Amino acid sequence: MVYPIEVLGNPKRVREWDNAHKGGRINPRARSKEQHQALLRLKYFCEDNGLDICHLIVSHAQSDIAAFDKIQPIKKAGTTVINLQQQNTFISKVSRPRRVPDPGLLSMSKRDISGTTYRGAFESYIILKALQMQHSFCFRDFLEISPNHFKKIISRLKRKGLVSPVEPRTCPRFYRLTPKLLMSLVIREY
Repeated sequence: MVYPIEVLGNPKRVREWDNAHKGGRINPRARSKEQHQALLRLKYFCEDNGLDICHLIVSHAQSDIAAFDKIQPIKKAGTTVINLQQQNTFISKVSRPRRVPDPGLLSMSKRDISGTTYRGAFESYIILKALQMQHSFCFRDFLEISPNHFKKIISRLKRKGLVSPVEPRTCPRFYRLTPKLLMSLVIREY
């Protein structure tokens, strides 16, 4: 006996496959062993992919009925060959960083920012990288720094008046450099 891929390696499914249509009932009711096995394959496919079999069957039936309603006037005209085509498009977006970090930068995200030297280095790093960006920034631009550490550093920079949040409030929170910081950089150059 040949088993489909969905059944192989699962003893419960092998038993269910062998005993298909021996008094068991699956909705919709199958009239033969082959139909019952086809329905079992559909059931296994839905289980393996986390789908609801009823929703899948009902949505498929609705699309078939809609297609038959469209072609019914053509049927009355005489014998014709009708090809039904169905195209399913599944759109899935995987969450990914908004911007890609520079490789090989600070690997301090596992450590706690404990000392003044580390804080000063991280503050300088954020300011320098923010100066290179042509737009506002958020913690996703600094993937090498954990979000909690980024929040601590930003709160210190806000107290110093070097960064300010962008209004209106967004999620994640975006920040920009203040004119105070930019003016202090211009004055230092002269």
